[in-house]
Parts: sequence; structure tokens; C-alpha cells
Amino acid sequence: MAYEYNQAPKEFDAQSAAFKKKHGNVDNLTDHIGQIKYDGVFCFINTDTMEARSRTGEVYQSVSHLIAECGQCFGPGWVVFMELYKFHTPHKAINGAARRQKPQPDLMGIVFDAVPVHRFNAKLDPTPYRQRLTDVTTRIFHSEKLATPIAYRRSDGKWTDLALKFKTHPTHACDGFILRDLDAEWTPGAAKNGEVIKVKPSLTLDLEVVAQHAEQRATKLGGYLTVTYNGVLSDVGSGLTQAMLNTILATMDGEWPFGSRTYVGTIAEIECLGITPDGKLREPRFKSFRFDTAAEEHKGD
Repeated sequence: MAYEYNQAPKEFDAQSAAFKKKHGNVDNLTDHIGQIKYDGVFCFINTDTMEARSRTGEVYQSVSHLIAECGQCFGPGWVVFMELYKFHTPHKAINGAARRQKPQPDLMGIVFDAVPVHRFNAKLDPTPYRQRLTDVTTRIFHSEKLATPIAYRRSDGKWTDLALKFKTHPTHACDGFILRDLDAEWTPGAAKNGEVIKVKPSLTLDLEVVAQHAEQRATKLGGYLTVTYNGVLSDVGSGLTQAMLNTILATMDGEWPFGSRTYVGTIAEIECLGITPDGKLREPRFKSFRFDTAAEEHKGD
């Protein structure tokens, strides 16, 4: 039900096998446009019925001013997709305002798409997104209640870096970073062929390994490498192979040392979702060792 009306973004890993094989990773997508996803509430407005609804079809009574504005900008026969938003306002407050049973004139609409009603009902608009977005931008250009999302090109930076930048932005205005295929048609449902992609933010660091640990668990080995960043220690278990853990296990007290190996002092390439307030890596994952890099360059302190 949640995806009956809108074209829903999914992460790169959730795209089709053919799409992932063709492109490799999200940062290789050069024909997409990036958009900030504002931390608001999804809404679509039908200018024939003059109704505003949620992603599940709930009618909003709070945005009569935006319904009227869409009628003015688009005329009859359109379905306009937007994020209900208010600057400098927490998501919880925006969500509450959207669901009130009386007008909330402070809410604005961040419009990211629009399709004709007959194509919405047919669940297909073959018009490329670049043309749909241009049409939206032209129609709402003079509006004080509607706006389009800030957009970025791949030349502005790696998509994952931009996603991390907005995730950690001090205004907390963003709920994510979205890529849209400029040649994609519109269909409702979860995007599977790269039409709309939610970018998972990541930060990649080369860090010194200062400790290691492995142990036998119920069905397989578990363990971690400990790395240092700005003097703060973080344990990294995700991404370690069983072969690596076997060589670490052999260094532990009470184990036979044959085939043992210590990674302490080496440089590990670690991917994470930024840094926590106490300085630790957020959801770190081991990617590889950087044997060509000097440890003293990456102690992080």
C-alpha cells in the first residue's frame, strides 16, 4: 500500500542484478541528478479532485493553500508530488502539522515530480524525468509556496560524500540524498532499475590497526580489528572474512600459532556512516588493507 501512489527510492543494493552489474556502485552513476530529500512528509495533490493525500492514501485537511497553489500553477489534470516542509522545524512537528484537521499555512511544498492524471491512473508516464522536472520548475517558478529540491551533478562530488555531508549538516534539514535517472519514466512502486535511488552516506578512512581479536562462536568465528581515529578506538567486525579471523585466532592465548598473522600496525581501509558524537566510527566496515601506505600518515590524531 505504501508504494501504490509514489515512485519510491531504494538503495543501490536493492536495485536489479542487471543494474548493479552494469554500474558496480552508486558513485559510478554519472547520468543521474542528485537531490536533497528534505526531512518532511510525503504528499501528492490531484488538481482534478483538489485533494491532498499521503503515501498511503490518507486525505490531508491541512494544506488547502497548497492545493489551491497547485491548481493555480498546474491547472486541472495533474498529480503533483511533494514533500510537505517547514524550515527550521523538526520532522515530528511537520508530521503533526500535516495531520491536523485544519489549515496549516506555514507548510510549504518541495515539489520533485508531476504527471498528468490520466497517466497517473494508468500507472505509467513515459515522459523522461528531465522533461518532467523542467516542466515542474517552469510552472512553479513564481510561487512563494512551492519550490523544487536543490539539485547536484556528479561533478559536484561523489554521491556518497554528498549524502554524508547532508546527513551530518548542522541544520538537520535533510532526510537523505536521492538520485534520479534523468531518462527514467514514471511508474509507482519501489524503484528497481535505477529510476530513483536513495544514497547511503559513507566515509572511507585509512586507519591504523592497533589491536585484533577472534573467538570461536556457535557456528563460525567472530572477531574484530581495533582501529584508531583522532585518538578514539573503534572495533570493526563487519567485512572480515573467516580466513582472516582464522589467522587472528591463531595469535590468541591458548591457540596453536601455526598460520597465525597479526594485522596490528597495518593500515586498514574502513568505510563507515560518519562519526558518532563521542568520536567513534558509525557502523564501520572493513574494506581492505593498504600495504602501500605508511601507518604514521593515518593515525588520525
